Amino acid sequence: MKTFRFLILVIFPIFLMTSGEFVLKHSINSVTEPAEVTVARPVTAPRPAVMFHSLPPKPASAGFVERVLDRVERAMHLVSDIRVVAGVLMVTGGGLLWLVAMSRYELSFIYPFLTINYLAIVVGAQWVLGEQLNSIRIFSAIFVVIGLLLISKSPNSERQ
Repeated sequence: MKTFRFLILVIFPIFLMTSGEFVLKHSINSVTEPAEVTVARPVTAPRPAVMFHSLPPKPASAGFVERVLDRVERAMHLVSDIRVVAGVLMVTGGGLLWLVAMSRYELSFIYPFLTINYLAIVVGAQWVLGEQLNSIRIFSAIFVVIGLLLISKSPNSERQ
């Protein structure tokens, strides 16, 4: 029972928050990625839509008010995207479960488990988002795992 409670209150919120971060990053990239500028296409030509909410950016020659309105319109498209809403809900839900975990376990024991989030982001960013994983990030992740293993061997000090 204690292992199940630990998984639900500590590990699941971390998984939920990490998954939410990936959903948010992917959604934001597909809504706000900058337009490609090529010689064959003028700057003012609309770029191919990445998704139905994508909008071509205003050209640099647009006035200040037009650029501000363009950014407001982009922000409205971003917050109305169901994937962004889902990502925010996942991160929020994980955060709320994490608050429960903090009330049940000693913070000095459970807080290092947040490094699972770091590891999942480093590895997942390469696999899911295609980001580069260099040797510094690999060595850093190895040190994080070693630290997490050491802490996980200590008594968990669950509050009664």
